[in-house]
Amino acid sequence: MTALDLFETHRERLDRAGEACRTRASWSPFADQPSRYPDYENARAAGEAAFNARLGQTYAIAQPPPLDQVGEEISPYTQKPLGILYPRSDLDALFTAAAKGIATWSAVTPHERAGVLLEVIDRIYRSRLFELTYAVMHTTGQSFNMSYAGSG
Repeated sequence: MTALDLFETHRERLDRAGEACRTRASWSPFADQPSRYPDYENARAAGEAAFNARLGQTYAIAQPPPLDQVGEEISPYTQKPLGILYPRSDLDALFTAAAKGIATWSAVTPHERAGVLLEVIDRIYRSRLFELTYAVMHTTGQSFNMSYAGSG
């Protein structure tokens, strides 16, 4: 599927969002309450399990080799350590790596960029929303429902 195909897939959603902005109407393409999420119970359980699987782990991300690992987060929600380590990176190395990809990203049209980004949002919503909800709970101290609203 091309980036323009993705744009066409999500065009109606983008048009509705634009209309809501123009008219200042309230609108969201996503369920605003956790219980209205498709297959809520299973999705919530899978998200919690995915979040719990990250505890006590080193967070891996494709990037230039990190300088070292950092992380001493304590969940404000439970007051327990998360035990997650994150790479501390050399900023110059990150900017150099980003510069290599910017030419390709700059060459695509605004519609292609929008198509790719709308697809990213859609995939996160469908497959990672509850994992993000639990991460927000444990990094902000917000309740489950507030974390869902802030993540979704």
